[in-house]
Amino acid sequence: MYCTKCGKPLPQGSNVCSYCGAVQKGAGNGMQYQSRGAVDNIFSALAYGKTPGVIMEFVLWCIVCADVLLSLIASILANGNITWILLMVFSIGLAVILAFRLKPIAMLYGAGTFFLICNIVHFVSFYNKSMDCLYEDYDYMYSYFAFTIVLFVLEMLVVIGVITCAFIQFFSKIRLGNALTILVAVNLGLAVFRQIMMYAVPFSGTSSGLNLNAVVRTRLNTDSYWFGTICLWIILIVMTLLYIFFFWGAIDSRNEKILKSMNVAASAGGNRQGNIGLRGIRGIYAGQTILLGAKPITIGSGRQMMLVIASPYVSEQHCAIRFNSQNGCYEIYDNSKNGVRLKSGRGLQKGVYNLVRRGEVISIGSDEQQFILL
Repeated sequence: MYCTKCGKPLPQGSNVCSYCGAVQKGAGNGMQYQSRGAVDNIFSALAYGKTPGVIMEFVLWCIVCADVLLSLIASILANGNITWILLMVFSIGLAVILAFRLKPIAMLYGAGTFFLICNIVHFVSFYNKSMDCLYEDYDYMYSYFAFTIVLFVLEMLVVIGVITCAFIQFFSKIRLGNALTILVAVNLGLAVFRQIMMYAVPFSGTSSGLNLNAVVRTRLNTDSYWFGTICLWIILIVMTLLYIFFFWGAIDSRNEKILKSMNVAASAGGNRQGNIGLRGIRGIYAGQTILLGAKPITIGSGRQMMLVIASPYVSEQHCAIRFNSQNGCYEIYDNSKNGVRLKSGRGLQKGVYNLVRRGEVISIGSDEQQFILL
Protein backbone atom coordinates (compact mmCIF):
# COMPACT_ATOMS: atom_id res chain seq x y z
CA MET A 1 0.00 0.00 0.00
CA TYR A 2 1.15 3.53 -0.79
CA CYS A 3 0.27 6.91 0.68
CA THR A 4 -2.35 8.74 -1.37
CA LYS A 5 -0.67 12.07 -0.53
CA CYS A 6 3.11 11.61 -0.97
CA GLY A 7 3.25 8.19 -2.67
CA LYS A 8 5.62 6.64 -0.11
CA PRO A 9 5.02 3.02 1.01
CA LEU A 10 2.86 2.68 4.11
CA PRO A 11 4.14 0.77 7.15
CA GLN A 12 2.48 -2.59 7.49
CA GLY A 13 -0.76 -2.40 9.48
CA SER A 14 -0.73 1.38 9.65
CA ASN A 15 -3.41 3.72 8.34
CA VAL A 16 -1.27 6.85 8.80
CA CYS A 17 1.69 7.73 6.59
CA SER A 18 4.91 7.99 8.63
CA TYR A 19 6.42 10.40 6.09
CA CYS A 20 3.79 13.12 5.64
CA GLY A 21 1.28 12.25 8.39
CA ALA A 22 -1.70 11.80 6.07
CA VAL A 23 -4.55 9.58 7.24
CA GLN A 24 -5.49 7.39 4.28
CA LYS A 25 -8.83 7.46 2.48
CA GLY A 26 -11.09 4.50 3.04
CA ALA A 27 -9.31 3.54 6.24
CA GLY A 28 -12.61 2.86 7.95
CA ASN A 29 -14.12 3.80 11.30
CA GLY A 30 -15.11 7.24 10.00
CA MET A 31 -11.55 8.49 9.46
CA GLN A 32 -11.19 11.38 7.06
CA TYR A 33 -8.29 12.21 4.78
CA GLN A 34 -6.22 14.81 6.60
CA SER A 35 -2.79 15.97 5.50
CA ARG A 36 -0.21 17.53 7.75
CA GLY A 37 2.00 18.48 4.82
CA ALA A 38 4.95 16.62 3.36
CA VAL A 39 7.40 19.52 3.72
CA ASP A 40 8.20 20.89 7.15
CA ASN A 41 8.83 24.62 6.88
CA ILE A 42 8.11 27.69 8.94
CA PHE A 43 4.91 28.48 7.02
CA SER A 44 3.39 24.99 7.25
CA ALA A 45 4.29 24.94 10.95
CA LEU A 46 2.39 28.20 11.48
CA ALA A 47 -0.56 26.89 9.48
CA TYR A 48 -0.90 23.67 11.48
CA GLY A 49 -0.14 24.86 14.97
CA LYS A 50 0.86 28.29 16.31
CA THR A 51 2.79 27.03 19.32
CA PRO A 52 5.08 29.42 21.24
CA GLY A 53 8.11 27.65 19.76
CA VAL A 54 6.90 28.03 16.18
CA ILE A 55 6.10 31.70 16.76
CA MET A 56 9.59 32.27 18.17
CA GLU A 57 11.13 30.57 15.13
CA PHE A 58 9.05 32.74 12.81
CA VAL A 59 10.03 35.95 14.63
CA LEU A 60 13.73 35.05 14.43
CA TRP A 61 13.34 34.23 10.74
CA CYS A 62 11.66 37.59 10.09
CA ILE A 63 14.50 39.41 11.89
CA VAL A 64 17.08 37.59 9.75
CA CYS A 65 15.17 38.54 6.57
CA ALA A 66 15.08 42.17 7.69
CA ASP A 67 18.81 42.03 8.40
CA VAL A 68 19.42 40.82 4.84
CA LEU A 69 17.85 44.06 3.60
CA LEU A 70 19.78 46.18 6.11
CA SER A 71 23.12 44.61 5.19
CA LEU A 72 22.31 45.21 1.52
CA ILE A 73 21.75 48.89 2.30
CA ALA A 74 25.00 48.97 4.30
CA SER A 75 26.96 47.48 1.39
CA ILE A 76 25.47 50.03 -1.00
CA LEU A 77 26.24 52.96 1.30
CA ALA A 78 29.79 51.63 1.77
CA ASN A 79 30.35 51.31 -1.98
CA GLY A 80 30.61 47.53 -1.88
CA ASN A 81 32.45 46.96 1.41
CA ILE A 82 33.30 43.24 1.50
CA THR A 83 32.28 42.88 5.17
CA TRP A 84 28.69 43.90 4.59
CA ILE A 85 28.44 41.95 1.32
CA LEU A 86 29.54 38.78 3.11
CA LEU A 87 27.13 39.54 5.93
CA MET A 88 24.26 39.84 3.44
CA VAL A 89 25.18 36.57 1.66
CA PHE A 90 25.57 34.65 4.92
CA SER A 91 22.29 36.11 6.23
CA ILE A 92 20.47 34.84 3.13
CA GLY A 93 21.85 31.37 3.82
CA LEU A 94 20.70 31.51 7.44
CA ALA A 95 17.22 32.66 6.37
CA VAL A 96 16.88 29.69 4.03
CA ILE A 97 18.02 27.22 6.69
CA LEU A 98 15.63 28.67 9.29
CA ALA A 99 12.77 28.64 6.78
CA PHE A 100 13.05 24.85 6.63
CA ARG A 101 13.38 24.63 10.43
CA LEU A 102 16.84 23.03 10.35
CA LYS A 103 17.72 24.50 13.72
CA PRO A 104 20.84 22.46 14.63
CA ILE A 105 22.28 23.09 11.17
CA ALA A 106 21.45 26.80 11.54
CA MET A 107 23.38 26.94 14.81
CA LEU A 108 26.43 25.23 13.32
CA TYR A 109 26.21 27.46 10.24
CA GLY A 110 25.91 30.60 12.36
CA ALA A 111 28.90 29.68 14.53
CA GLY A 112 31.11 29.17 11.49
CA THR A 113 29.99 32.17 9.45
CA PHE A 114 28.87 34.99 11.74
CA PHE A 115 30.86 34.18 14.88
CA LEU A 116 34.06 33.28 13.04
CA ILE A 117 34.30 34.51 9.43
CA CYS A 118 32.34 37.77 9.69
CA ASN A 119 34.09 38.83 12.89
CA ILE A 120 37.54 38.15 11.39
CA VAL A 121 36.70 40.07 8.22
CA HIS A 122 35.23 42.91 10.28
CA PHE A 123 38.33 43.20 12.45
CA VAL A 124 40.80 42.98 9.55
CA SER A 125 38.87 45.63 7.58
CA PHE A 126 38.86 48.03 10.54
CA TYR A 127 42.53 47.39 11.32
CA ASN A 128 43.67 48.04 7.73
CA LYS A 129 41.73 51.29 7.45
CA SER A 130 43.11 52.56 10.75
CA MET A 131 46.65 51.58 9.79
CA ASP A 132 46.35 53.61 6.59
CA CYS A 133 45.34 56.67 8.62
CA LEU A 134 47.88 56.21 11.43
CA TYR A 135 50.93 55.37 9.35
CA GLU A 136 52.70 58.48 10.68
CA ASP A 137 52.81 57.23 14.25
CA TYR A 138 53.28 53.46 14.38
CA ASP A 139 54.16 53.39 18.09
CA TYR A 140 50.90 55.01 19.07
CA MET A 141 48.96 52.91 16.55
CA TYR A 142 50.21 49.61 17.95
CA SER A 143 49.70 50.69 21.56
CA TYR A 144 46.13 51.64 20.69
CA PHE A 145 45.40 48.33 18.99
CA ALA A 146 47.03 46.23 21.71
CA PHE A 147 43.89 46.28 23.84
CA THR A 148 41.48 45.52 21.00
CA ILE A 149 43.74 42.75 19.67
CA VAL A 150 43.72 41.09 23.09
CA LEU A 151 39.92 41.26 23.06
CA PHE A 152 39.85 39.86 19.52
CA VAL A 153 42.09 36.91 20.44
CA LEU A 154 39.97 36.20 23.51
CA GLU A 155 36.82 36.33 21.39
CA MET A 156 38.32 33.95 18.82
CA LEU A 157 39.18 31.47 21.58
CA VAL A 158 35.56 31.57 22.73
CA VAL A 159 34.38 31.11 19.13
CA ILE A 160 36.63 28.07 18.71
CA GLY A 161 35.13 26.71 21.91
CA VAL A 162 31.61 27.31 20.54
CA ILE A 163 32.34 25.51 17.27
CA THR A 164 34.05 22.59 19.04
CA CYS A 165 31.23 22.19 21.57
CA ALA A 166 28.61 22.51 18.82
CA PHE A 167 30.13 19.65 16.81
CA ILE A 168 30.37 17.51 19.96
CA GLN A 169 26.78 18.38 20.89
CA PHE A 170 25.22 17.69 17.51
CA PHE A 171 27.36 14.80 16.25
CA SER A 172 27.95 12.69 19.36
CA LYS A 173 26.07 11.33 22.35
CA ILE A 174 27.64 13.93 24.66
CA ARG A 175 25.30 16.77 25.63
CA LEU A 176 26.85 20.21 26.02
CA GLY A 177 23.77 22.37 25.52
CA ASN A 178 24.16 24.42 28.71
CA ALA A 179 27.88 25.07 28.24
CA LEU A 180 27.30 25.87 24.57
CA THR A 181 24.60 28.43 25.35
CA ILE A 182 26.80 30.16 27.95
CA LEU A 183 29.74 30.33 25.53
CA VAL A 184 27.54 31.86 22.83
CA ALA A 185 26.26 34.52 25.24
CA VAL A 186 29.85 35.32 26.32
CA ASN A 187 30.89 35.57 22.67
CA LEU A 188 28.08 38.05 21.98
CA GLY A 189 29.20 40.26 24.85
CA LEU A 190 32.86 40.17 23.80
CA ALA A 191 32.02 40.94 20.15
CA VAL A 192 29.88 43.95 20.99
CA PHE A 193 32.36 45.29 23.56
CA ARG A 194 35.35 44.87 21.21
CA GLN A 195 33.64 46.60 18.29
CA ILE A 196 32.61 49.54 20.47
CA MET A 197 36.14 49.88 21.87
CA MET A 198 37.69 49.70 18.38
CA TYR A 199 35.67 52.75 17.38
CA ALA A 200 35.23 54.68 20.62
CA VAL A 201 38.77 54.83 22.08
CA PRO A 202 40.07 58.28 21.08
CA PHE A 203 43.11 58.82 18.88
CA SER A 204 45.03 61.69 20.44
CA GLY A 205 48.54 62.82 21.31
CA THR A 206 50.16 61.82 18.03
CA SER A 207 53.53 63.23 17.09
CA SER A 208 52.18 64.84 13.92
CA GLY A 209 49.67 66.90 15.80
CA LEU A 210 46.98 65.97 13.29
CA ASN A 211 43.50 65.10 14.38
CA LEU A 212 43.83 61.48 13.26
CA ASN A 213 40.84 60.52 15.34
CA ALA A 214 38.60 62.53 13.02
CA VAL A 215 40.36 61.15 9.96
CA VAL A 216 39.83 57.54 11.01
CA ARG A 217 36.21 58.03 11.98
CA THR A 218 35.42 59.94 8.79
CA ARG A 219 36.76 57.08 6.71
CA LEU A 220 34.89 54.49 8.77
CA ASN A 221 31.65 56.44 8.54
CA THR A 222 32.12 56.61 4.78
CA ASP A 223 32.18 52.82 4.83
CA SER A 224 28.95 52.82 6.88
CA TYR A 225 30.73 51.33 9.89
CA TRP A 226 28.02 51.78 12.48
CA PHE A 227 25.14 50.83 10.20
CA GLY A 228 26.85 47.63 9.10
CA THR A 229 28.10 46.80 12.59
CA ILE A 230 24.56 47.05 13.97
CA CYS A 231 23.47 44.61 11.24
CA LEU A 232 26.16 42.22 12.48
CA TRP A 233 25.03 42.68 16.06
CA ILE A 234 21.46 41.83 15.08
CA ILE A 235 22.58 38.54 13.56
CA LEU A 236 24.75 37.72 16.58
CA ILE A 237 21.77 38.42 18.87
CA VAL A 238 19.51 36.21 16.72
CA MET A 239 22.02 33.36 16.91
CA THR A 240 22.35 33.76 20.68
CA LEU A 241 18.56 33.73 21.11
CA LEU A 242 18.34 30.65 18.89
CA TYR A 243 20.76 28.79 21.18
CA ILE A 244 18.93 29.99 24.30
CA PHE A 245 15.46 29.07 22.97
CA PHE A 246 16.73 25.74 21.62
CA PHE A 247 18.37 24.51 24.82
CA TRP A 248 16.58 26.52 27.52
CA GLY A 249 13.34 27.73 25.95
CA ALA A 250 10.23 26.72 24.04
CA ILE A 251 11.69 25.96 20.59
CA ASP A 252 11.35 22.26 19.82
CA SER A 253 14.79 20.63 20.17
CA ARG A 254 13.88 16.99 19.53
CA ASN A 255 16.24 16.84 16.53
CA GLU A 256 19.23 18.15 18.44
CA LYS A 257 21.43 15.26 17.29
CA ILE A 258 21.96 15.79 13.57
CA LEU A 259 23.17 12.29 12.72
CA LYS A 260 20.44 10.73 14.83
CA SER A 261 17.78 12.87 13.13
CA MET A 262 19.01 11.83 9.68
CA ASN A 263 18.91 8.17 10.65
CA VAL A 264 15.38 8.48 12.00
CA ALA A 265 14.16 10.21 8.84
CA ALA A 266 15.79 7.55 6.65
CA SER A 267 14.24 4.68 8.56
CA ALA A 268 10.73 6.09 9.07
CA GLY A 269 8.19 3.30 9.19
CA GLY A 270 10.78 0.60 9.78
CA ASN A 271 12.95 1.56 12.73
CA ARG A 272 15.42 -0.73 14.44
CA GLN A 273 13.68 -0.79 17.78
CA GLY A 274 10.57 -2.53 16.56
CA ASN A 275 7.24 -0.93 15.81
CA ILE A 276 7.26 2.46 17.52
CA GLY A 277 3.79 3.93 17.61
CA LEU A 278 0.27 3.56 19.01
CA ARG A 279 -2.44 0.93 18.85
CA GLY A 280 -6.02 1.91 19.58
CA ILE A 281 -7.74 -0.27 22.17
CA ARG A 282 -10.91 1.78 22.70
CA GLY A 283 -12.67 4.43 20.66
CA ILE A 284 -12.56 5.47 17.02
CA TYR A 285 -9.10 3.97 16.39
CA ALA A 286 -9.70 0.67 18.23
CA GLY A 287 -7.74 -2.14 16.57
CA GLN A 288 -5.69 0.20 14.37
CA THR A 289 -1.93 0.68 14.55
CA ILE A 290 -0.33 4.05 13.85
CA LEU A 291 3.46 3.83 13.56
CA LEU A 292 5.60 6.78 14.58
CA GLY A 293 7.94 8.16 11.92
CA ALA A 294 10.32 11.09 11.97
CA LYS A 295 7.63 13.51 13.19
CA PRO A 296 5.55 13.37 16.36
CA ILE A 297 2.02 12.04 16.21
CA THR A 298 -0.45 14.85 16.90
CA ILE A 299 -3.89 14.03 18.34
CA GLY A 300 -6.91 16.28 18.67
CA SER A 301 -10.29 17.26 17.32
CA GLY A 302 -8.83 19.82 14.91
CA ARG A 303 -8.73 19.01 11.21
CA GLN A 304 -4.97 19.63 11.07
CA MET A 305 -4.17 16.82 13.54
CA MET A 306 -2.70 13.52 12.34
CA LEU A 307 -5.22 11.57 14.44
CA VAL A 308 -8.55 13.37 14.43
CA ILE A 309 -10.91 12.44 17.28
CA ALA A 310 -14.31 14.10 17.16
CA SER A 311 -15.22 14.13 20.85
CA PRO A 312 -16.34 16.85 23.27
CA TYR A 313 -13.62 15.66 25.67
CA VAL A 314 -10.81 16.05 23.12
CA SER A 315 -9.27 19.50 22.56
CA GLU A 316 -8.52 20.86 19.11
CA GLN A 317 -4.78 20.34 19.69
CA HIS A 318 -4.92 17.79 22.46
CA CYS A 319 -1.43 16.28 22.59
CA ALA A 320 1.69 15.31 20.66
CA ILE A 321 3.61 12.05 21.06
CA ARG A 322 7.20 11.36 20.07
CA PHE A 323 9.76 8.66 20.86
CA ASN A 324 13.13 9.25 22.54
CA SER A 325 15.57 6.61 21.32
CA GLN A 326 18.13 7.69 23.91
CA ASN A 327 16.11 6.41 26.86
CA GLY A 328 13.63 4.14 25.06
CA CYS A 329 10.60 6.05 26.30
CA TYR A 330 7.80 8.01 24.70
CA GLU A 331 7.45 11.73 25.32
CA ILE A 332 3.92 13.16 25.46
CA TYR A 333 3.15 16.87 25.33
CA ASP A 334 -0.26 17.61 26.87
CA ASN A 335 -1.85 20.80 25.52
CA SER A 336 -5.45 19.95 26.37
CA LYS A 337 -8.27 20.92 28.69
CA ASN A 338 -9.27 17.44 29.86
CA GLY A 339 -5.75 16.04 29.90
CA VAL A 340 -3.98 12.80 29.07
CA ARG A 341 -4.18 10.11 31.76
CA LEU A 342 -2.31 6.88 32.29
CA LYS A 343 -3.91 3.55 33.15
CA SER A 344 -3.24 4.23 36.83
CA GLY A 345 -5.38 7.37 36.57
CA ARG A 346 -2.47 9.77 36.95
CA GLY A 347 -2.69 12.81 34.67
CA LEU A 348 0.31 14.14 32.77
CA GLN A 349 1.77 17.55 33.45
CA LYS A 350 0.57 20.09 30.91
CA GLY A 351 2.80 22.30 28.80
CA VAL A 352 5.88 20.06 28.91
CA TYR A 353 6.98 16.71 27.47
CA ASN A 354 6.31 13.85 29.92
CA LEU A 355 8.31 10.61 29.82
CA VAL A 356 6.03 7.57 29.47
CA ARG A 357 7.24 3.97 29.25
CA ARG A 358 6.48 1.62 26.38
CA GLY A 359 3.49 -0.63 27.03
CA GLU A 360 1.63 2.06 28.97
CA VAL A 361 -2.05 2.69 28.21
CA ILE A 362 -3.08 6.34 27.79
CA SER A 363 -6.54 7.90 27.74
CA ILE A 364 -7.14 10.94 25.52
CA GLY A 365 -9.63 13.25 27.22
CA SER A 366 -11.68 10.38 28.60
CA ASP A 367 -11.57 6.60 28.90
CA GLU A 368 -13.60 6.37 25.70
CA GLN A 369 -10.42 6.97 23.67
CA GLN A 370 -7.51 4.77 24.71
CA PHE A 371 -4.21 3.79 23.10
CA ILE A 372 -1.35 1.52 24.08
CA LEU A 373 2.21 2.71 23.46
CA LEU A 374 3.94 -0.02 21.45
